Amino acid sequence: MDTKEVHKILADVGLAPAEILVYSALLGGANSAQKIMVTTGEKRPTVYYCLNSLEKRGLVSKTGREYGNKFRVEPLEKLTVLVEQNIQRQSELLTLKGTPILAHSF
Repeated sequence: MDTKEVHKILADVGLAPAEILVYSALLGGANSAQKIMVTTGEKRPTVYYCLNSLEKRGLVSKTGREYGNKFRVEPLEKLTVLVEQNIQRQSELLTLKGTPILAHSF
């Protein structure tokens, strides 16, 4: 699977473009905000915002103290959970009070 395919899958799961870059940098071995900034070209606030968002989704964890934190990607099973949640949300959007939206006349 090439990088474009991986980025598309991550976008389909709901990650923003900057989150995809940060997550990809972590997959590539970057483990600090500084290394992620160098790898992605993103600015520091963006990197930390993305790391925080990825951590809230359970895709990334951090270790260390407040200064000098190291980050790592959680097992890919966590990504599977996001995919399942995304499928559930899409299913809910396609249903309105138990009736498929497509059956409604507009």
